Amino acid sequence: MGFKIKMSFIPDAVIFSLESIKALVQSIRKTASRVKVNRHQCKTLSDRITRITGLLCADTPKNQLHSALIAIIQDFSLFLTKCDIFVKKFENDGWFFRIKNNCNYHREFKRLNEELCHFSQDLQLSIQLHGLFVPAQDELDAQRDSKEIEQIITRV
Repeated sequence: MGFKIKMSFIPDAVIFSLESIKALVQSIRKTASRVKVNRHQCKTLSDRITRITGLLCADTPKNQLHSALIAIIQDFSLFLTKCDIFVKKFENDGWFFRIKNNCNYHREFKRLNEELCHFSQDLQLSIQLHGLFVPAQDELDAQRDSKEIEQIITRV
C-alpha cells in the first residue's frame, strides 16, 4: 500500500516533514511485518499510522496547508520517529527480554495508540475547520453584498 505526495501544491516548509513521514511510515510497516513478539500490536499500530498518513498525502488543496496544520504535521513526524524506534525494539531485543517486559510494552502500545488517536483528531479538525474559512469566499460574499447594496440605493 503506497501513497504519493504531489510536490506542486505543498509549500517548501512542509516537504521535508512529509518526506520524513513517508520514510518513517515505510520503516514502521517493514519492521512491523518482521517482528515475532507483539506482532499483532505492531501491525495494528502500523496500519493505523498508514491510514492517517494517507490523509496528509492526499491531494489536499494548498489553501488547507495553514500554519496550524504544518505544526501538527511536524509534531506528527516526531511522534512517528518515537513509534519507529519503539517497534524496532522488537527486532533488536532478545526474545526473552521482550516477553519478560510484555506488560510494560502493552502500556506503551496503549499510550502510542492514544497519542495517535489525538493526532488523528487534530489533523482532521485542522483540515475541516480551515476549510470553513476561505478568504476567497469571504471576498466574493463582500462583493456580492456591495452590488446588492448599490442596487438598493439606486432604486431608492
